[in-house]
Amino acid sequence: MIVGGSGGARVAGRQQQVHPVDYVAEVSQKLVDAAHRGDLAAAVDCLCNPVVDVNFTGAVRFKGRLAELVTREEAPSHVRFDCEEFITDVSPLFLAAHTGNLPLLRKLLGLGADANQKLFEGQGQGRKLVKRRLWRRAAMAWRGLWSLSSDRILSALAFRFMLVTAASRGFVDVVDTLLKLGVNANGADRMLLQSLKPSLHASADCTALIAAIVSRQIAVVRQLLEARVRMDVMVRLGAWSWDAATGEELRVGAGLAEPYDAAWCAVEYFESSGAILRLLLRQRCSTPNSLHLGRSLLHHAILCSSPAAVDTLLASGADPELPVRTTLKHEFRPIHMAARLGHPEILRSLVACGCDFDSRTDAGETAIMLASRYKHGWCLKVLALSGADFGLLNSAGVSATLIADACRWSQGFRDAVLDAVKSGAVIRSTDTSVFSPLTFVAKSGDLRAMEALLSRPEFVNVDEQDENGFSAAMLAAREGHAEVFRLLVFAGANMKLLSKSGETAASLYKSSKNPIFSSR
Repeated sequence: MIVGGSGGARVAGRQQQVHPVDYVAEVSQKLVDAAHRGDLAAAVDCLCNPVVDVNFTGAVRFKGRLAELVTREEAPSHVRFDCEEFITDVSPLFLAAHTGNLPLLRKLLGLGADANQKLFEGQGQGRKLVKRRLWRRAAMAWRGLWSLSSDRILSALAFRFMLVTAASRGFVDVVDTLLKLGVNANGADRMLLQSLKPSLHASADCTALIAAIVSRQIAVVRQLLEARVRMDVMVRLGAWSWDAATGEELRVGAGLAEPYDAAWCAVEYFESSGAILRLLLRQRCSTPNSLHLGRSLLHHAILCSSPAAVDTLLASGADPELPVRTTLKHEFRPIHMAARLGHPEILRSLVACGCDFDSRTDAGETAIMLASRYKHGWCLKVLALSGADFGLLNSAGVSATLIADACRWSQGFRDAVLDAVKSGAVIRSTDTSVFSPLTFVAKSGDLRAMEALLSRPEFVNVDEQDENGFSAAMLAAREGHAEVFRLLVFAGANMKLLSKSGETAASLYKSSKNPIFSSR
């Protein structure tokens, strides 16, 4: 372009060539546009211009498809695509890397393009995220191009990471392809593992098998087991820890407990159908009764509050009587754990398998005593319906009733027993001096419970007396429970019986603060 000086004057007899103020920007923008189109010839032509700025950031229109991975519990993940179009300022180097134009990339770097140039400043958070993904993709393309230009292929580490990732996402075809390529399926890699129950969102070193177990990907687990991957790899993903000396449990949080193998992982991260755990047991990953730090898989399933895992293990041959063994010789069984931790469904499963519900811990406590001590009414009801003995004492000579009193749970104990009676339970007590269902119900004054007891006269002696000589009729009269007293009379209770203090049912109701027949 020839531009005359002021007033058309000449300088030193020569015409002066000047550039417009925006000429540098114009040429540099052409370079940006050429890089965006992938037009190498036009880009090289721009680079031949001495005024071009290789670090110029110019506006281009991007129309990209963004992929988002949607994870689903116990199902393969799927990829969701969204399209977005936006205008942003980028450099030629960024565009060359983004489009995979290696020759242009090399030329720009040779001319001093800044690989550390910052872009996307002053944008909103949502737009920043989109551009950050775009930049990451460009960076990956850049690294890939340099790798290919050096005649290198993806390393074994990269393939292993791909396998672990595909296993955790449930991508069966990808796993199959990688296994056929000879990728080491037993290698561990760091992976972000996610689970809803138990809650887990943490990076951990794990194999493809462990990643598939935590993500509940049944098809991938079966595929890896058919490939004969190792199952004895120890991982630290558990949320429960326990003292091997005392047996005391502590919830430490997912990933902080002692390491365990694949079968223990399948128990803690149990898949609803139980298929993964059964596959591992069938492959002899671990036997149902083998011990790890003094505990079996059944103990761990109870600790993890997983009734379905308990059922799967019991069906696979787990011993419901196998005790937890500690170095200090403390001993307790699965039914004691379920009663102490408050798992009525697990109690039902254990009872259905024929376990001894009157077995004792090393302190002489039964499941009923533990349910009373830890105030688990539903567990107490299940045990009562199953026929557990309420007439036993622990090593200190204390009954379940007295334990509930000491724990300030008398009302809860009373309600649980009465509910069991009204549900048709025959409350069993081998020592009525310790616990008598008839006198217990008479004291409570619950008419429906008394009707349920008296409806089965073969299990009830209406003239039974306690250690003080009181019969059920005497206790009902003393407490002022008119309807219960009347029911006992009609059931044939002996009104002439004397207590150790010489009182009868008649004398007791007359002296009661709430006279039974005061209105008659």
